Amino acid sequence: GTTGGGNATPQTVTSCSALAAAVALEVPAVIYISGSLSGCDIIDIEADKTIIGVGANSGLTNGSGFRIRRTGNVIIRNLKFHVSPEKKDLLSLDNATRVWVDHCEFSSIGMVGNKDTYDGLLDISHASDFVTVSWCKFSDHWKGSLIGHSDNNASEDTGKLHVTYHHNSWVNVNSRLPSVRFGTVHVFNSVYNDIPTSAINSRMGAQLLVENNVF
Repeated sequence: GTTGGGNATPQTVTSCSALAAAVALEVPAVIYISGSLSGCDIIDIEADKTIIGVGANSGLTNGSGFRIRRTGNVIIRNLKFHVSPEKKDLLSLDNATRVWVDHCEFSSIGMVGNKDTYDGLLDISHASDFVTVSWCKFSDHWKGSLIGHSDNNASEDTGKLHVTYHHNSWVNVNSRLPSVRFGTVHVFNSVYNDIPTSAINSRMGAQLLVENNVF
């Protein structure tokens, strides 16, 4: 299972630097983010972490995001993510395993300007595996959630990319809700509103089970 920081004594952070230091620890940690932290750039998360927002409006904004790369056992809960650094994802999973994203919000500036100014709201790639995204809201962006970054990555991704999305809301997002290459994905009990181009997209060797969603 995914246990994150387990029973580690919680610590509260209120700045980008304190957050970056806490999630870089090479021991299990439970980290509470208090407030909306702006301009943090991309922060890498090490293994065995639970990261929780305090109250209704804590999270990362204005050029901030998380990356989980070549590690795992991470829980991210009750955070608001808004506007990544340019060309980056708000949350990126790159060869990450056992990750649970729960009760979070992901948003950007809407479908205006160049669609490639920012990358995805939550992208999962490079043989990431055993990921759950639950009770989250995705809104106001061009690119939602991409699973599998390239048609040419079968050798790494085949047999990986097991992802579950459930009880999520997608509002005013152009596409990739999710878009899946090679993965095995279950999408259920989710709601889609104001989707201009495409919602769930199964492509390039993907297998999807789609149940009880409202479009």
